[in-house]
Amino acid sequence: TSEKPVIFQSILSGKAVLLGTAQTAIALAFLACLPTTTRAETELWGQVGEWSVFNDRRATHGCSMYRSFGADASITLGVLPLEEARGVYFSVTHNKWTVLKPSKNLDVRLQFGSSAPIKAKADFMDDSQMLFIVVPQDTQLFEEFAKNKVLHVKPVSGAAIALKFDRAAEAISAMLDCLAMVTEDLK
Repeated sequence: TSEKPVIFQSILSGKAVLLGTAQTAIALAFLACLPTTTRAETELWGQVGEWSVFNDRRATHGCSMYRSFGADASITLGVLPLEEARGVYFSVTHNKWTVLKPSKNLDVRLQFGSSAPIKAKADFMDDSQMLFIVVPQDTQLFEEFAKNKVLHVKPVSGAAIALKFDRAAEAISAMLDCLAMVTEDLK
């Protein structure tokens, strides 16, 4: 096909991993399962403050961390360990984004705390008001979440939002512990 691959930062190799359309679909399917724990595909693995850590032993064998900001917004950060879809994925939802049109390769500006802004690309799905964000390959996503307590997200044509959170470093550690357990179960 003529579709461009999506780049995810790989936590396993430290290099960028190119994922095609099928692998992106796997990550999006996993995101669609969250935050509910009633679906058979995912289960709650643990809780760190307001972060929930989920695993998916059936479809993706990945783990994710999810944080809700009431009915207004949410953040999901996850890891896919499968050979055909290895990498980190990241999404943000917000009810202010109802005016955005479904689109691919939407320009998004991210800023963690007072760090320099990061230019990224995102796919926007209006049915879930979700930005599925692709960060530049040199972005240290886990490190940015761990050392900061606020994330500013500004789609090029949508409302800017600021999401405040804490204990992200502990939630990332729990998510990676979950991933180690799920990966061990595959052996």
